[in-house]
Amino acid sequence: MLATFGWQVANEKLYGDSKPRVTLDWDNPGFGRGFASMVLLRFLNESHYMFVYWLVGAFFDDLETLTLAVSIVRTFESVGSSVSFGIGAAAVKPMVNLIISFAMFGLTIPATSAVVFMVPERPIDLRKDDASTTSEESSVEGTEPEKGAIAN
Repeated sequence: MLATFGWQVANEKLYGDSKPRVTLDWDNPGFGRGFASMVLLRFLNESHYMFVYWLVGAFFDDLETLTLAVSIVRTFESVGSSVSFGIGAAAVKPMVNLIISFAMFGLTIPATSAVVFMVPERPIDLRKDDASTTSEESSVEGTEPEKGAIAN
């Protein structure tokens, strides 16, 4: 994704510095360059969405928590879209819009990388770890729950 952003920045620089202004049409030279980078960006964008949803799904196996987590992710997506549309509606050069998008994507890389390294083997493993921690804490206190009792 970063390489495709770099390619798009190079394309925008080339197009911005061209005299006369570049108009991309099917039969114009250079159309493939602009078209290919946009197709790759769209494909990678959709792949990134699927990757983020997979990450969220890897942590939860119950529907209620998964729904809450996905709604939080969608909230951040909506905020990002709002910022993007706001910048696009302003009278800014395409290069400025591209650089802002590139920077915002770059800011997410460390957090996403950290989350990737926290993915459990199976979501159920997290619940087992939580349950064993809860039972260890209650046995340390000497108040182990009775069989059949519901633990809080």
